[in-house]
Amino acid sequence: GKPLVKYPVKTNGDIGVPLGLLYLAAYVRTHNPTTEISIKDYRLEKYQGTVRTLEHDLENIDVASAGGATTEIPDTLEILGVAKRLGKITIAGGIYPSSNAEQILRTGVVDYVVRGEGEETFSELLTAIENNSSVENIRGISYIKNNTIINNPNRASLDLKKLSLPAYDLAPMDDYAGLVTGSVYSARGCGM
Repeated sequence: GKPLVKYPVKTNGDIGVPLGLLYLAAYVRTHNPTTEISIKDYRLEKYQGTVRTLEHDLENIDVASAGGATTEIPDTLEILGVAKRLGKITIAGGIYPSSNAEQILRTGVVDYVVRGEGEETFSELLTAIENNSSVENIRGISYIKNNTIINNPNRASLDLKKLSLPAYDLAPMDDYAGLVTGSVYSARGCGM
């Protein structure tokens, strides 16, 4: 079947609209039209006093992806650990995994690390997973093969003009309304 991808957002840090994930989702929608995408922001649930339901959220998917900055990595690994125990393909991305791919892969709960800007790389990786084809030529990923860390060559910076508007419909925008003001990405950076 077609992969169903969830992008769980972690509980640490400020609660804000996960713009990076919404840009990623918009790109995947355009380039992988048969891929069903959903976003789960567990930070909102913690704020609202509800409990994570990782097993339930991850049971009917094929691929789980999560990522983030340094303070978010414990949550990232918890989410992907549950997904891995359920037999899912797991992908980590974001600032910390991009700079620490070997450490993240050696946890045993991550199959692939998407390094740097994720849109093109993640889209190509999903295509390879869906087609059960080789990932050897996908720039910007790291993975383990025969107990060896493989770091494919880096991908060139993305032309930001290629990006669609974020997939705001995948996020519960009303839930963010009382927590944050709107934000806009006018550039990218921070260690990529």
